[in-house]
Amino acid sequence: MNILIFDHSHYVTEYLIKHYCEDNINVYCIEWNEHKSENGFLHKYSTNDHQVLGEINIFDNNLDVIVTEGLFFDVIINNLELRRNVGLEDTDPEQWHQSMTRNLHLPFLLIQSVLDQIVQGGQFIHLSSTIAISGEGGDVSYASHKSALESLSKSLSREVDMRSNVISVSDEVIRNPQHITDLSKFIYQISKLKHLLLNGQVLIFDNGETLT
Repeated sequence: MNILIFDHSHYVTEYLIKHYCEDNINVYCIEWNEHKSENGFLHKYSTNDHQVLGEINIFDNNLDVIVTEGLFFDVIINNLELRRNVGLEDTDPEQWHQSMTRNLHLPFLLIQSVLDQIVQGGQFIHLSSTIAISGEGGDVSYASHKSALESLSKSLSREVDMRSNVISVSDEVIRNPQHITDLSKFIYQISKLKHLLLNGQVLIFDNGETLT
């Protein structure tokens, strides 16, 4: 079983790597250069081992390192995000574009590029935010593009022969280390269920706070 995670630097990824490696499952992570978001490096994690396999450039559709390694993935976890906490009046077009690139455009390009590398019965899991539902948080670009990502996931669940679901996480959960541990365990558990009936859904991970 192979797992591919978009965004090596996100702290949720650290917990996921630990869970998968303890279960002798290979984890591949894409680490992005913050200064030039189209360039990234593919990392491989396995029990007691970490390798940097090579560089990719998603805008050039350069995923040669994945093809060269002969990799096929059972689960794709999209953990990409960029959040600035900047409201409507203070958001300039460049900030809007950067948010769209990281939160929506890069996931779209990556998913499109790796479709042929996903095994039959594979699944996508996208991490989003309850801000996409509530609009709270004072970051209009982040809320807008995470909401669009949730729609992208629903479309994927209909267009391709694999499951695609979103886990929408509240700020309160993200700020609590124990909740982060629980979240990563939940992602790990559902990723191993090949016949899970959930598809095209947004699963809200917020202790009930969003709708109260």
